[in-house]
Amino acid sequence: LGEWELISTLPVVGTEVRPVEAEYNTRWRLVAVGIVDSWEVDEVEFFADDACTRPVPREGFNASSSSSGHLHGFPSTQAFDRRWDTRFKSTTVLDSPWLGMDLLGWPATVRCVKVWHPVGSAVPVVRVEGWSGEEGWQAREVLVVAAGANAAWRVRGGGAAWDVVEVRWHTDAD
Repeated sequence: LGEWELISTLPVVGTEVRPVEAEYNTRWRLVAVGIVDSWEVDEVEFFADDACTRPVPREGFNASSSSSGHLHGFPSTQAFDRRWDTRFKSTTVLDSPWLGMDLLGWPATVRCVKVWHPVGSAVPVVRVEGWSGEEGWQAREVLVVAAGANAAWRVRGGGAAWDVVEVRWHTDAD
């Protein structure tokens, strides 16, 4: 399996490990910039295009999630499980907590990220970082879209003329 590096021992969740080496663009993470009391995320989806229409494939790949630390019962996997009844919660009072996905050897280009936060939770400034091999984590120019209730939105056309048939805003997943 190769060498492993101890990231940290967390009193709430135990020991977290990750591979020491990884290829370029096989790891992606979101960093909540600054000191955050607790960061809550319902779901995260990475996309390969600027329009957020082509998800980075996860099915059929060995992929794992990780974070800078989570509260008991709210692990990083819950931000990537495509379920609305689960969520990730970071440990409290962290300086720039992060939440990420390791594609375990499958490089991917990420151009857009959608982040669903719970209604009423504080939404931090989020920076996207990609793994750059020997250079480590590097900030990337990636569009971050706050999705879900009370979030930013847009309508985008695909050609010279187009019709908007319907627009709906919802406060829940249904």
